[in-house]
Amino acid sequence: MTAKDVILEARKHLGYVEGANKDNIFGAWYGANHAPWCACFVSYVLNHTGQGDLIKGAQTAKGFNSCGKGIAFFKAKKAWYPVAEAHVGDIAFFDWDHDGEQDHTGIVSQVDVLGKRIKCIEGNTSDTSHSNGGVVKETWRSFGVIMGVGRPAYKKAEVK
Repeated sequence: MTAKDVILEARKHLGYVEGANKDNIFGAWYGANHAPWCACFVSYVLNHTGQGDLIKGAQTAKGFNSCGKGIAFFKAKKAWYPVAEAHVGDIAFFDWDHDGEQDHTGIVSQVDVLGKRIKCIEGNTSDTSHSNGGVVKETWRSFGVIMGVGRPAYKKAEVK
């Protein structure tokens, strides 16, 4: 399994919309239903491609449901990179208001270094609420709102 498999799995869920009171399959799977679920989505996708071991222990055996725990995990593994070095399959962490606090996460599906942007597949986002919008969506994000990226140690090397 590779980063490409992760992107293919994530894209299967594009357009998914949460139910009432933030009811969603990703949070339910993780054991944290009815709460913000962007990180649960990332953990779900890695686990459902057989690559859950790459984030196991970030917070639980299933990965992470807290962006802060995800960042700490990748930093401890020496797998944290500036966004300008992002690769497809990396996990991006966002800081919308530039206050140093992580707000959201998603999976990098495309990198445009010249345009200083990355395309991400994100759970619990929308056009009106980037961090709590209730939809799975793939969208371009400016380097300026990204704190950095964590790089899972995929089993096969991927081309940038």
